[in-house]
Amino acid sequence: MKTKEKSRTGRTFLRQAATPSKLGRRPGDNATAEKILDAAEEEFAARGYEGTSLREIAERAKVNQALIRYYFDSKQGLYCAIYLRRGQELGRERIKLLDELESGPRLPNVEEIVRAFILPAIAIKRQGAGGAAYMRLHARLQDESPEFMEDLRRRVYDESTNRYIQALRRVLGPIDPAIVYWRMVFLIGAYFYTLADSNRIEVYSKGTCSAKDLDETLRQLIPFLVSGLRAPAPV
Repeated sequence: MKTKEKSRTGRTFLRQAATPSKLGRRPGDNATAEKILDAAEEEFAARGYEGTSLREIAERAKVNQALIRYYFDSKQGLYCAIYLRRGQELGRERIKLLDELESGPRLPNVEEIVRAFILPAIAIKRQGAGGAAYMRLHARLQDESPEFMEDLRRRVYDESTNRYIQALRRVLGPIDPAIVYWRMVFLIGAYFYTLADSNRIEVYSKGTCSAKDLDETLRQLIPFLVSGLRAPAPV
């Protein structure tokens, strides 16, 4: 029963969190809610959902735990608010860019579609420490187990990702849809890993390459992804 109640609470919060005013219940006091969100974003990115406590978040934000519960009800509610804060921005921007491409006088090409998909994630990474923390949290979500996180993934990504899959199917021509689904998953995995601050490129290159150079990351990543999408179908 307790698990079911938590699941319902998560879904209720996901519905409520679409309204910006729900971040804080005190008019004019959203700065406190934002401070809590910023602190929690860093903690969840570093330790994951299960490994992070409200006490640690409260200490980092320099507030008491009661204030966190006042604004966000629970740890689950706080996590959802963090994820939706930048995640919905990411989804909206992807749809906006794709709409602009598809409203043009010609069919967009594969590179333009890939660029429109990746640029909003790069823009979030450019938002400083918070953007970098979100990308780490974003990558961690794939391994997090609580049921409510599947609702988060669907809410943040399903609409925009399905739009991009359909756009790729149109531009790639007569191709088995299953191939496009596989390659979209590969595309997402590649950019997740690259932007999640794993630092592997620095290790492998002995410091001559850095994923912190976002312009170079974009320059290297897009042709790689485009080539993968255009590759011959597997035999």
